[in-house]
Amino acid sequence: MKAPPTHEAARTEERIMFKTNNPMTRKSRILKFSALGLLTACVITAGAARLRIVRGASAETGIVTPPAASERGLDPVSASERAGRQPAFTITLTRTTSTPDGQSRLLQTSKRYQRADGAYKIVHTFPGRGGAADRVEIVLGLAGLGAFRLDEEQRRLIFISPMVEEQPEDVETYLRDDPRFNREENVQGQHSIVWRTSTPRDAGFIEEYRAPALGGLLIKRVEESARGRQALETTEIEMAEPAASLFHDLYQYPADYTRYEQSIEQAERAQQRDTARVMRELLRRMKTFKLDRR
Repeated sequence: MKAPPTHEAARTEERIMFKTNNPMTRKSRILKFSALGLLTACVITAGAARLRIVRGASAETGIVTPPAASERGLDPVSASERAGRQPAFTITLTRTTSTPDGQSRLLQTSKRYQRADGAYKIVHTFPGRGGAADRVEIVLGLAGLGAFRLDEEQRRLIFISPMVEEQPEDVETYLRDDPRFNREENVQGQHSIVWRTSTPRDAGFIEEYRAPALGGLLIKRVEESARGRQALETTEIEMAEPAASLFHDLYQYPADYTRYEQSIEQAERAQQRDTARVMRELLRRMKTFKLDRR
């Protein structure tokens, strides 16, 4: 069952940054939840920069509560351990569409700032049309825990969804073992594994370029068909820890979990008790990390 989007920002992050509506494998999953139940979505998400394997909700309900967050990192006790597991970087991507007659249009630019401790910030910029100003949306998140949409007007963080993860020990082998493995390519200095899927109905194809060194992050995606071409492409990658000032909003603004809590209540009213129980557990984990500074 496919969950209805909770907000335009959530749809945007999924559609543009990591194209979450496109399947990966049965192994590589992030749990997302809707008002009607538990959706197992196959993604490299919004929510994080690493390839994830989720083995099911039941495996996640007994997780030990981690230490509270601080502005210096998500978990000061194990910050160095986290840094050794994932890289820090800034990546810029563009999404364009082209018609068969060669006309192209820029749909969006996205910039993702990823810290070694798992905190990330994604800034989406949508070009204004007809003289209108550009529109900007910001998503902040904690890898493996969840994502928030920044509401600057109300000065708060709207909780979009939780996510849980398990990182494969050998990401490159995992990517190569996928039946869609087609070849290797270099994208902006990053070695990538290319997955290719044919679409027989319109003689088209979809190619996904994933960087093992970035935990399997999708850094390029091309979809071609009789209707034209749509591409998500990396234009720049900087391998360095982003400035701490970029993440002040994550700690200075309070989190608003209202919509997600309403989804839990709807699941309970629909007699989906197991779903509601898992949702509450993941929400508790998120709240444990996301302690607002007062």
